[in-house]
Amino acid sequence: MNVIVGNNHSVLSLFNQLVYNLIKDRANSYKLISVLNETNIDKIKWKDFQHCVTFIDGKDVDKDCLYNDFNHIKSKFVELKNKFDGIYKQVQGFIPSNLILSKQDGTMLSNENNVKFREKVAIQPMTTQSSLTSRTFAPLNTPLYRRRQTLTILVFWILPWFCLYVSLLLLRSNNWYLFFGFIAYLTWMVFFRKYPRQGGLKQQWLRRLVWWKWFADYFPIQLHRTCDLPADRSYIFGYHPHGIISLGAFCNFATEATGFEEKFPGINLRLLTLKSNFRIPFFGFYLSLLEKGNGNSLMLVLGGVKEVLDARPSCDYILTLKNRKGFVKIGLVHGASLVPVFSFGENDLYEQLANPRGSKLRQFQVMLQKKTGYTIPFFRGRGVFQYAFGFLPNRRAINTYVGEPIELPKLSREEITNEIIDKYHTQYMDALMRLFDAHKAKHDNKDATIKYVNADDY
Repeated sequence: MNVIVGNNHSVLSLFNQLVYNLIKDRANSYKLISVLNETNIDKIKWKDFQHCVTFIDGKDVDKDCLYNDFNHIKSKFVELKNKFDGIYKQVQGFIPSNLILSKQDGTMLSNENNVKFREKVAIQPMTTQSSLTSRTFAPLNTPLYRRRQTLTILVFWILPWFCLYVSLLLLRSNNWYLFFGFIAYLTWMVFFRKYPRQGGLKQQWLRRLVWWKWFADYFPIQLHRTCDLPADRSYIFGYHPHGIISLGAFCNFATEATGFEEKFPGINLRLLTLKSNFRIPFFGFYLSLLEKGNGNSLMLVLGGVKEVLDARPSCDYILTLKNRKGFVKIGLVHGASLVPVFSFGENDLYEQLANPRGSKLRQFQVMLQKKTGYTIPFFRGRGVFQYAFGFLPNRRAINTYVGEPIELPKLSREEITNEIIDKYHTQYMDALMRLFDAHKAKHDNKDATIKYVNADDY
């Protein structure tokens, strides 16, 4: 991308074409019309963007598709800002008054027509929002790229159930070769398999598949680095919040969809998960190929299954962290630094039935968790071809921020005391709070708060 720094016309023309091409390529069945009056990209909100959409040729705009495009446009702006920091002020003053597409041919409007168009849009009744929110079924002309994104999420959901189904078929098979072969596999899996506890079976080619790019673009999911992490030491990353199924943690740290190896070169990271996931025949082998297991650096979803019950769209993030201190002790034993990670949007993927602490539903869910090891949240997402209900997540952006490391000394188990653990545990919670406060305003969470609770508070 050739840019002449100092040539205002070249810079603005470049950015004009970049945004226009982005919208044109992604809007197959409609043309996007928008008016962005803010001059700061961090202040440009989805609700303001949504209000500027109008009907084109009698076709209304798909809400999820529009939301996805909005996040792509905003991310492209941020990328340009970072790449051309010296000319950002010129671009910043340009984009709010020029990001408008003509209703007839999709071309950019001039400044003079821009003002007239804004005045026209301002007096139009905002009927579009009700149309967007009332849509139930996905349009038949949904672009192919969105279909394949949905396919990746669908496969992610049904894969463990498919593995269980295949296992039952093999157990009921009349073919003795298949039956005894599967019995031999189960015997090996139970008594001899060790790779889930020894770092998995690293297959970077699988993590780099374009399939995972489609997976990330469904939401979309983005990984943000706030500082460099030296590769000459070990780390324990703590992921927050858990959400319903930690899709942000999986996409960012079990695949290369968001470029972890490029943003943090040399860090050999493993995302840990429940042992029970490895007990599903064939599915445990698949997880190991994505490097789930133990490793030089670990990613832990610290809230665990109990935090699932608090995963719902809200400005109040309830994190089960107050008495979760085992990771601090592990860090002290191995001299590993603690790194807080927070994902905005993880809790927004599903609606969950109200289950306040002390309610009968909450007590029932906690009882099931104690007996089975699994939490049973009563949640609602969307379906494959409709948006009213289902188990697929809603298309909501997930922005994951990796914070600054907290260095821990390497101590023997005898030297570690409760006071030392409490000291670094408090430092970790404070660092997580600072990370949260520093970036929450960028994602419509200006007034959001974090509340730390104990695992036994139910």
